[in-house]
Amino acid sequence: GAWIDARADRGRFTHRYGAFHLEPELAWGAWPINNDVRGGYYRLDFNRARWSWNAGIDRIDSISGNGFDGWYGNSFLRYQASARLGYGGGLSARDSRSDSADDSAQALQLFLDAQSRWGQTRLQYDRTHDQRNADSWQVLVDHALRMREGSRLSLSAGIGELANGQLRTSR
Repeated sequence: GAWIDARADRGRFTHRYGAFHLEPELAWGAWPINNDVRGGYYRLDFNRARWSWNAGIDRIDSISGNGFDGWYGNSFLRYQASARLGYGGGLSARDSRSDSADDSAQALQLFLDAQSRWGQTRLQYDRTHDQRNADSWQVLVDHALRMREGSRLSLSAGIGELANGQLRTSR
């Protein structure tokens, strides 16, 4: 396999480019890794004061013809409103069309981070949709308690609905 990356910093923006060719059944030692793909990607990052965002697009093709062929795009945005409050979200989309099926999907994530004297809390909403009517969602609350340095303790709760388009929806 082969992979090449490039990076260019232009003012407040970072541009990343790459191309790859990873043969089927490729492994690193005893560990399987991404394989049976070739393609390229472009990423754009911006970090300035309270704003952080990035976006990227990938073109991926299966070498053997048995895997994913298509486009994948994603974006992320975060705004740090104050020292105690940040919010943002992400969006990703996959578009893969073959003669037999449309395997497109989209995912949305929205979040709110709040810092208090008890620690940091994140409220998060995730939603996914694909062409096989697999619409899923979840709401999560995660709280990382303030602890002594070197110790961590988090509490999490969530509710959601998982659908894969073929089996019954589960909550």
